[in-house]
Amino acid sequence: MDRLQHGLLRTSSINFLLRLGAAGAGLLANILIARALGPELFGHYAALLAVTALATVLATLGLAQLEAREVAIYHTRQAWGAVAGFMRFSIGATLLAAGVIAMGYYGWVRISQVPWVAAYLLGIPLIVVGALLERSQSVLRGLGHVVASNLPAFWIRPMVSLLLLLPLLLGPGLTLQTTMAIQVVAAATALLVGGYLLHRYLPLPVRQAAPRYEVGEWRRELLPFFALAVVQVAGNHVATLMVAGLGGYGAAGLYSVAARLMDVVGFALSAINMTVQPRLTAALARDDRPQAQQLARRSARLALLVVSLLSLLTLGLGEPLLRLFGEGYGAAWGPLAVLAVGQVVSAAMGACGLLATMGGLQRQVLVILSLSTLGAMAVGWLIIPLWGATGAAWMRSGMVILGNVALALLVWRRLGILTPAITR
Repeated sequence: MDRLQHGLLRTSSINFLLRLGAAGAGLLANILIARALGPELFGHYAALLAVTALATVLATLGLAQLEAREVAIYHTRQAWGAVAGFMRFSIGATLLAAGVIAMGYYGWVRISQVPWVAAYLLGIPLIVVGALLERSQSVLRGLGHVVASNLPAFWIRPMVSLLLLLPLLLGPGLTLQTTMAIQVVAAATALLVGGYLLHRYLPLPVRQAAPRYEVGEWRRELLPFFALAVVQVAGNHVATLMVAGLGGYGAAGLYSVAARLMDVVGFALSAINMTVQPRLTAALARDDRPQAQQLARRSARLALLVVSLLSLLTLGLGEPLLRLFGEGYGAAWGPLAVLAVGQVVSAAMGACGLLATMGGLQRQVLVILSLSTLGAMAVGWLIIPLWGATGAAWMRSGMVILGNVALALLVWRRLGILTPAITR
C-alpha cells in the first residue's frame, strides 16, 4: 500500500469511525423519538425536518459547496487575502439570506395553517443556525481539516440531542414541540463548537492578510452552486414529502425509519467523499489528472467495499433493528432493502458528483440532477399511492442510480477521469 492509499484509508477510517459513532447516537435518538411519537406523528416530524432542511439550503445560497472549493483552491495557492475576503463575503450573505428565508418561512406557517404551529415555528432558529453551521463546516473542509469539519454536525449535534432526550422520556414524555426544541438546542451547541474549531484551525496568514474580494467572479459561480444545492437537498427530502402527501403520514413514518437506518451506510460513503474532496480539488487545481484519477479510483473501491458490507449487515439485522423502533415499523424492511440498492450503486459509481462540481461542471451537474429528480418524482407520483413507503424508496433509489450513472459518464467525457470502482 503506497503513501497515498495509506493516507486516504487512514483519514477515511478516522472520519468514518467518528461519523459511525455519531450515526449510532443519531439512530438511538431516532429510535427513542419514533417509539415515543408512533408512526403517524413520527411521519409529521420527518416531514417537518424535510421542510426545514429545504429552507436551510435556500438560506445558504449554495455558498457551502462554493466556499469549500474556493477556500481549497486559495489555500493551495496560499492566496490568504482571498480566503479572508471570501469568508467575510459568505458570512454576510448567509446572515442576510437566512433572515429573509426565516421571515418567509414564518409567513408560510401562519398562512398555511399547519398543525402544531409551535413546533413548526421552532424551525425558524433551526434554519438560521443550520445555515451558519454549514458555512463553518465548508471553510474547515476547504482548509483540509475534514475530521474537524464533521465534529459539530455529525458528532456534537446528535450527542447533545440524545442527552436532552433521555430526561424527557424518563419524565414528562415527548411531544412534537419538545422534540423540535431539542433539535434547536443541539444545532446551536454544534454551531458554537464549529465556531471554536474554525477559530482554532484558521491559519495565521489568513488572520493577518488584508481581505481581497473577487465578488464578481463569486457571484457568477454562486448561481449554479445555489441551484445545485437546492436540487440535491430536494432529492434527499422530496420522497419524504411526497409519501406524506400521497401515502399518508403513517407511510412517511415507515419510509423515514428505513431512511434513517440506511443513513448509517450513507455516512460511510460521505466520510470517504469528504476525505478525498480537498485532495481532488488540489489535484484539479494543479491540472494533475493522473493524481485525480488515482484518487477517484481508490476512493471508489474503498467506498464500494465498505458500503456493500454495511448494507448486507443492515439488511441481515433489519427485522430486529426495526423492532427497536416500536410497534408498527416492521413493514419498513422492504423500503430498507430498496434503499440499500441505491446506496451500493452510488458507491460503485465513485465520487463522480464531487469531481464534476470541483471540476467546474456545475451547470451540467445541475441539469443531470434536475432531470433525474423530476423523472423520479413523476414515477413516484404513480407508484407511491400504490406501494406507499416502498414506492417512495424505489423513487429515491431510482433517482440516485440514474443521477450517478449520468454523472460518471459526464466526468469521463469532460474531464477524462473514470470514477467507477470497476475501472482499471
